[in-house]
Amino acid sequence: MTPRLVAVTDAARPLAAHLGPYRVLADALGAGLVVLVRLPGRDAREVLDWAGALLDAGHEIAIADRGDVARARGVTRLHLGEASVSVRDARAWMGEGAWVTRACHDPSRPDRDADAVLLSPIFTTPGKGPPLGLGAIGVASARATVIALGGVDADRARACLAAGAHGVAAIRACLDAPADLARVISEATGA
Repeated sequence: MTPRLVAVTDAARPLAAHLGPYRVLADALGAGLVVLVRLPGRDAREVLDWAGALLDAGHEIAIADRGDVARARGVTRLHLGEASVSVRDARAWMGEGAWVTRACHDPSRPDRDADAVLLSPIFTTPGKGPPLGLGAIGVASARATVIALGGVDADRARACLAAGAHGVAAIRACLDAPADLARVISEATGA
């Protein structure tokens, strides 16, 4: 099942800062939430620790670009960067039941083999280049299941869902205003 919200970890904040806000989101959205453990530049041990703590807290998780860690923890959700291995290769390694997403920065070229694409940046996001805008969601969603990412807060989540996104992904909004974000997603999707 494709979640309505992907809560992306903030590598600049300690793990403990994530647990309370993610509990608020999980209580409101249930199976509509997946936490994406994305810790660029961190070693396997640290990714394993974060994954273990989030699993122990009862969260559904996906792991970014670390199939080795996902398999070690029994996680069947994997997120691939745009230049990572193919979805078919990831599924062959992870198992046919794996849920695999792919980063997408060109709405006209989403990976059709992926279960969903994280299309970004929709809105202005520091260090992520020019925003694609809401129109990109409609273009990509004609070809793939879209989860909108980049500058998404509660108000912008509503706009992304109205523009055709299946769900949204966020970092700061999940940690700083989880109740607001969960309310908007619940109202907009019936989650």
